[in-house]
Amino acid sequence: MNWDALLDGHRLGEPARVGSESWIRSDFQRDFDRIVFSSAFRRMQGKTQVFPLPESDFAHTRLTHSIEVSSVARSLGRIASGKVPELKARTDDVGALVAAAALAHDIGNPPFGHSGEDAIADFFKGKEGARYLETLSAAQKEDLLSYEGNALGFRIIARTKPTTSKRPGGMGLTHATLSAFAKYPRASWPRGDRQKVSEKKFGFFQSEAAAFETVASATGLRQKGDNAWCRHPLAFLMEAADDICYRVIDLEDAVRLDLVPLDAGRRHLLSILQLHNESPNLRRLGGIMDRYEQLSYLRAKAINSLVVQVSDAFVANIDALMAGEFEIPLLELAPSNAELEKIRQVMTEFVYPARSVIAVEAAGFEVLGGLLAEFLRAAWDDGTTKRSEKVLALVSPEYLERRNSSDDDYAVIMGLAEFVASLGDTSAIDLFRVLRGIQLPTY
Repeated sequence: MNWDALLDGHRLGEPARVGSESWIRSDFQRDFDRIVFSSAFRRMQGKTQVFPLPESDFAHTRLTHSIEVSSVARSLGRIASGKVPELKARTDDVGALVAAAALAHDIGNPPFGHSGEDAIADFFKGKEGARYLETLSAAQKEDLLSYEGNALGFRIIARTKPTTSKRPGGMGLTHATLSAFAKYPRASWPRGDRQKVSEKKFGFFQSEAAAFETVASATGLRQKGDNAWCRHPLAFLMEAADDICYRVIDLEDAVRLDLVPLDAGRRHLLSILQLHNESPNLRRLGGIMDRYEQLSYLRAKAINSLVVQVSDAFVANIDALMAGEFEIPLLELAPSNAELEKIRQVMTEFVYPARSVIAVEAAGFEVLGGLLAEFLRAAWDDGTTKRSEKVLALVSPEYLERRNSSDDDYAVIMGLAEFVASLGDTSAIDLFRVLRGIQLPTY
């Protein structure tokens, strides 16, 4: 692969052009702004990161998490590219590109955290959901039986809904940003090698396969097989930014919510800094009186240390990255990775099994499965009954596809699944209650 193609600034669905549209904002800064002002990005404020939304104003949502990941990704992109001879003159571009891709990295996540993906897949594996898949191809079935937020994210940013616009290309992002966004650059079928980091999941649905092929071709990703490509090298930086944030910042959230002792949180963050010889940067710590503010200071310094460690790992493995043969998360190569593993174990033992977290995940199966059942039943009735007519009227028109024959089944299902996945946690619960007749909407 080569950087000229990997940093391709042409926009999906638009004619090729020469030069940037403006000297004020680069193409990749424009990508960032288009994502920020999209309704899909704004809806992430109502989606759980780890902790249930009503529990604390301090805890992160998907929106605040994505903003912070993007900030870390920008630093990673600038620092790492500054150490690569071919990119030294383009550090601003690389930083903006990785920041834009990272900003959208969770834009396809359904309500109720990652268990929302399992809830949607679980519905289609059950008897009620399976009947809607009978006319689908094997690949189309796999899209739903292994429903994936990363693939929905690509659909959201790269696909224009037919009922809303005739302009192709979704948000009109650059090929480079779309390519770096794809942590799992493959289709759901045939299944990938789960031992490889880029094949653990899939990154696009059959409905967006042609769009992804266009992106992969434009950016010169090396093809690995049927509907599968190697990762864009900058996707590893985006992934590392996400890993850094959810390890370090989720730990801070857990301390603030009294799920992890404050002293334990301090100890883990100090270990990250001491392993990377950051002791001189800790002189200010003694001047901070509030212990939680001390924790925030240590969190900031830990993130800074990890950014340097990851950028060093990126440069050290640049040849394998450019050959499309690298399959290790960059954070695993950081000197502080052993301490990060201890943090992961703490979170797994004390935080993720917390009753409030489990309650939200359990609710997701009932709520999302129930919504899918209602909307699909109404779509198959095609509004021929008063009830189905009323139920379908609750679906935003942009997600509704007409079912004129069995050939349309896949499009109808994908549209309704996207609508359900687009809801925030509270919105999904409220809509479920309304459909069950146990709550009336307020005006």
